[in-house]
Amino acid sequence: MPDRRASDDRDGLRQKAQAARRRQDARGMSLEKAFCRAFARAAEGLWDLAVLAREPKSILYDQEMAVRALSNCDLILLLDGPDGQPGFAGFDRTLVAGLIEIQTLGLVSAMRPEERVFTATDAAMTAPLLDDALTRFAGYAAALDEEPAAEFRFGAMLESARSAGNLLNASAYRGFTAALDLAGGRRHGRVVLLLPVPEHDDAADEPAGTSRGRPHEALMLGLPAQLDVVLARVTLPLSQVRDFQPGDVLSLPRGALGTAELVAGPRHRISRGRLGQVDGHRAFRLSDALGGQPQAAEPAPDTPTAVADAPARAAPPPAPRALPETLPDLPPLTFDEIGPGK
Repeated sequence: MPDRRASDDRDGLRQKAQAARRRQDARGMSLEKAFCRAFARAAEGLWDLAVLAREPKSILYDQEMAVRALSNCDLILLLDGPDGQPGFAGFDRTLVAGLIEIQTLGLVSAMRPEERVFTATDAAMTAPLLDDALTRFAGYAAALDEEPAAEFRFGAMLESARSAGNLLNASAYRGFTAALDLAGGRRHGRVVLLLPVPEHDDAADEPAGTSRGRPHEALMLGLPAQLDVVLARVTLPLSQVRDFQPGDVLSLPRGALGTAELVAGPRHRISRGRLGQVDGHRAFRLSDALGGQPQAAEPAPDTPTAVADAPARAAPPPAPRALPETLPDLPPLTFDEIGPGK
């Protein structure tokens, strides 16, 4: 049978050797250089990818400065941190493209990255490098008697810097930035890391067994959500759209108020229903839920379909009417009359 004591001794020796190696690496190294080395070593260890990290900077940000720093990033990530404190990371588009290529194609190309909206899958492709670099950075920092990256890990993708701003709950953030050159400069861009500065207080510890819940649950539930009501979708020839003038009126289908849709963002339908008013306020009565399914291949509510080559025999568009000074009131919705199951 294998000697468990010998195995434990080997594990202990391995941990001591790793700690000694980190101290050796950190000797004579600043925290900024440690940040660069963490990403270079992580890429080399994961994919044998040569990464040159340069121009490191370490800046203390307040919340407004932190949002501005993230607004310059194409992909913004939420980091799960200790005690529910979130951190943030940002990547340029070119870096994300290179990380996707090395994991799917096994190489990094010099092609121009595609201009598109990033998805959660794109964000997840950055997780191996980010988590490995954070682990190494924490080790280097510990050797320098600092703990700027301890326990931070990839969490989720954020849609915008504004969304990140709603999650900022520390008074100050320590920011690290560096320029990364992938595969000899085939792709290059900046990476940004924002970590909350710990606030020391004398608050008592939570009782044993107290559950903290999911990371950032309260913060995420408090994010604003924009919902819009779409009355109808109209397809128009491009020639008519080009002739639009202020005051022009578009005709909507009859009964549009009763077949309205509640949407989140440009392409996710939530429910159908009826638009009206109650006590002088706009109101929307739900009829059936759509489960947030994306729309089929239809134009977005605010995007007319462009028909560049409209047939010559097409009927000319109706002459625009003057816009009335006051819009008609919406029909009332008597919610009190709606019984169960209706």
